[in-house]
Amino acid sequence: MGVREGTGARSIGTGLFTKLHRSIYRAFESESEDAIYNNLAKSVSQKLIGPLYEEVYQSLILRDEGGAISRINRVDYIEVSAIAIENSNDFKISCKWQVHGNVRHWGHSHKRSNEYEADYTLSVENDLWKIASSSVNLQKRVPSPNGK
Repeated sequence: MGVREGTGARSIGTGLFTKLHRSIYRAFESESEDAIYNNLAKSVSQKLIGPLYEEVYQSLILRDEGGAISRINRVDYIEVSAIAIENSNDFKISCKWQVHGNVRHWGHSHKRSNEYEADYTLSVENDLWKIASSSVNLQKRVPSPNGK
């Protein structure tokens, strides 16, 4: 699983990250909580599954808006950078992305987009690349593309 320094390593790191990161959102398309946890386990380290589940679940079930439910349609990556950590196979990832979806509540639905900035670490766990740490630095609502 070793990765060398340089542009190729950074490209590998960003490619690995976006694949694993998208899988987090796809996990929440699962039918049951157990299935969500099992699918998250394919992308994130064991110690991160619980906290990440809560973080993403809270963003999808908007309690401050009467329990509105969000359905994700698309994830757009605005900026992703990877730095190979010295004397390690791990990567530090900085990411800025937008999540676009529909929110259903109070008898209607509308489009909603949020933008995030976060720092991550990618590490090998049981011979597989996983997201090992996550720290969200910014979350804000942004205008949805194509209307309301």
